[in-house]
Amino acid sequence: MRKTVLLMDNAAQFLEAYSRLLEDAGYEVQKAATLEEAEEALREKCIHIAILDIRMRDEDSNDFSGLLLAQKQEYRAIPKIILTG
Repeated sequence: MRKTVLLMDNAAQFLEAYSRLLEDAGYEVQKAATLEEAEEALREKCIHIAILDIRMRDEDSNDFSGLLLAQKQEYRAIPKIILTG
């Protein structure tokens, strides 16, 4: 069984490039370009690890929306990697 990675980033180029790399390495990738897409995947799919962008709403502010998603109690059991520029 292939492991499933949730990859969340609002930068389309990053999302596509890293999805291909992970798929080439043998992972199934669930892509999310928004917080809502990521939450849907976390609720409905079997996610083995989540790679989350820290800033999903506003790149030029103190936006920590990705980190807030990672801290939600219902997703606590899923290992996470938080990305930031």
